[in-house]
Amino acid sequence: MRAATSRDIRRTSLFMSGTVFRRPARGLAAVPQSRSRAPTCVFGDHHIVLTWVPSYSAWHMTARGAAVPEPARGSNPVSAISVGQAVLLGIVEGVTEFLPVSSTGHLKIAEGLMDIPVDDRSVVAFTAVIQVGAIAAVLLYFFADIRRFVGAFANGLVDREARQRHDFKFASWVFYATLPVVAVGLAAKSLIDGPLASLWVVAGSLLAGSAVMWFADRFGRRKRGEDDIDLTDAMAVGSSQILALLFPGFSRSGATMSTALVRDLDRVAATRLSFFLSIPALTGAGLYELKDAVGGGVSVLPLAVGTLVSFVVAYASIAWLLRYVARHSFDLFVGYRVAVAVILIGLLATGTLTT
Repeated sequence: MRAATSRDIRRTSLFMSGTVFRRPARGLAAVPQSRSRAPTCVFGDHHIVLTWVPSYSAWHMTARGAAVPEPARGSNPVSAISVGQAVLLGIVEGVTEFLPVSSTGHLKIAEGLMDIPVDDRSVVAFTAVIQVGAIAAVLLYFFADIRRFVGAFANGLVDREARQRHDFKFASWVFYATLPVVAVGLAAKSLIDGPLASLWVVAGSLLAGSAVMWFADRFGRRKRGEDDIDLTDAMAVGSSQILALLFPGFSRSGATMSTALVRDLDRVAATRLSFFLSIPALTGAGLYELKDAVGGGVSVLPLAVGTLVSFVVAYASIAWLLRYVARHSFDLFVGYRVAVAVILIGLLATGTLTT
């Protein structure tokens, strides 16, 4: 509805003087049906209060100062995220972050169902920040391994012989393999926060990622373990995180595990490599987005609650996933992803869920 002008007001003899009128002025959407209270609307440059006058069977219009302008889209919509919503989003993040089903895709679906704008900058930042809880779960679960890698890397900085050991090389490769996704993330941030943050993109990426995962699980020879990982493996797997960064729904863990399987790593080695690569990538993203989340209106309490919940749930998810992939294929995840994509497309196509 457009704002009415002074000319419109004069044409209807409604010049901010308390005039009684029986028909809506041009530019006024409709006369409210409820007469129990005085409704307020924006009309021209004023706040207008409409009061029903029974003796005239008409509405009495009174101007009450300048109108409050409508807030711009995305200015601060996420400030209303409640603690309860943060708990739900934390559960979704914790369950799906390391399963190859796309945590970002599921978070966007959950946000859409809760009428949270999925393409708002602060919402995207909130999602990135609560991922830090899941990363903390990785750090705790793999503490012994991480301590070994960090120690090997530190020794290698001062000891040439230590630099020839696999642990030092592995730690270095994880660092190098993170650089491509960091570069793309900084260069394409406006796309990631905007047009690509769409539920239609999520649906398409879920399907595309499912096809890639099915192919990798079927045709990867799975003949190499963690000790066989080399720089080429690390760079290929690390760079595959770009797919999930650009296309929410593709799944970071799904992309990295699939690439590792194509490189003939076994499922456990592929899953562990995916976990280790997640540490620098997701930690950096969470810290980088923290300023946008808080500055965009997200209060500290929902952020803290969502992060804590994601930590607890993610820890349990990690333990389950490692046991599962040691004995099973990825068919369960492929089928689940396809089902979610089909349901999501149906909800979007019928207008039940808006992007």
